[in-house]
Parts: sequence; structure tokens; C-alpha cells
Amino acid sequence: MGSRPDRETVTGSRWTVDGSGLVRRGPAPHPSPRLRGEGPRKGGAARSGGFSLLELVVVVALIAVLWFVAIDRMLRLRIDAERVAMLQVLGGLRSALGLEVAERVVRRGLASVTELQGANPMELLAERPHNYVGELDGPDPSRVPPGSWYFDRRTRMLVYRVRYPEAFEGGPPEGPPRARFRVEVLWRDRDGDGRLDPRADSVGGVRLAPVEPYRWKTRREGAP
Repeated sequence: MGSRPDRETVTGSRWTVDGSGLVRRGPAPHPSPRLRGEGPRKGGAARSGGFSLLELVVVVALIAVLWFVAIDRMLRLRIDAERVAMLQVLGGLRSALGLEVAERVVRRGLASVTELQGANPMELLAERPHNYVGELDGPDPSRVPPGSWYFDRRTRMLVYRVRYPEAFEGGPPEGPPRARFRVEVLWRDRDGDGRLDPRADSVGGVRLAPVEPYRWKTRREGAP
């Protein structure tokens, strides 16, 4: 019989036969670094976790741009909402005024509409706007909350205090930006005395007219 090998590997373990014929089991051989995946990687050293400085700068700049666009868009939406809400109130007031004129003409004749000169049109609404603060006696406009309606008893004007003045142009030259309106009777002075006399003058109707011209600016004109 041939000589027995000193060492043989069985199922991944090392068996050793010493001179006395005893079989000893030793530790399994370690796999090579390449088999364990610990060898050097192609392309140089491995990249550590996290972002580089350039990537962080790009991300921060992108977030800043998106934030600026969102703020600008939000402000524009608020201005548009204020403009639309103001126009809706004016539309409701003009409709209520037209119904009041028609009712007066049917019941009491055309001359009765002259009583509406300088009236508070808010009194004609079944439900007043939530931002209507009521009738005030010559108030300081700067003390009225922005975005509010009020009726000035002294001037007989309905006033809207603008919330976002950067998008509004016109109105009275003094004080905070605001739009003023007055109920006016359309008539023709037939007797030439300069006064409205329903018995002598010709009445043509009633309107809710702005006291001073005003307008809402667009983005091209510098509005936010």
C-alpha cells in the first residue's frame, strides 16, 4: 500500500495525521481575500458616504429658488383673491341697488329714487360681508383694518381699505390706499338751480360709482 498523505482537505476542514497515526482536526483554511470580496476595487479607493460640497451647494440653491417661486406665487394668489372679493362685493351691491330702484319706481314712482342719494348700499344687502366694520363717523383710515369695508357718515361714502397696496393704484391722494364709492342719482337739471328737485328735474337712474379712479396693477406693471 502506498503511503498515506499527511494532509487532506475534506468538506472545507483540515485533517492532519501525525507520526503516531492519530488524526487531528484543525481550523478550516481561510478563504482568499478575493473570494471574500475584500480585494482592491477597480477605480481606486471606495467613496465615503454623504454629499460632496458641490452637491450641497446645488441642493441649497435649488431649494432657495423653489422657495422664492412659491412665496411669489402665494403673494400673487392673495392679491388676486382680494381683487376678486372686492369686485364680488361691488357686484352684489349694484344688484341690490338695482332691485331697490325697481321696487321704489313700482311702488312710489321714479321721483322716490332720489332718496337714495348718498345712501349706504350695505343696508340693502340681506347678508353683509364679513369684513364690513359698519358705519363710522369720519374715521382715520389708517386705523381701519386693511381689507375692510366701512361707510363714512360724514362724506356719505362707502370705503374699502386695500390690504395689498403694492398692487393697487389710484384712490384718494392722502392716507392709506383705498377705494371710495358713492350712491349717485343720475338726473338732469331742468330748472337750472343746481339742485336735485324730483318734481322739476328729470331722474334717469341710480348708480354706485367710484369717487376717484382706481385700478389693480398687473405683473407687467410691477405688481408682485
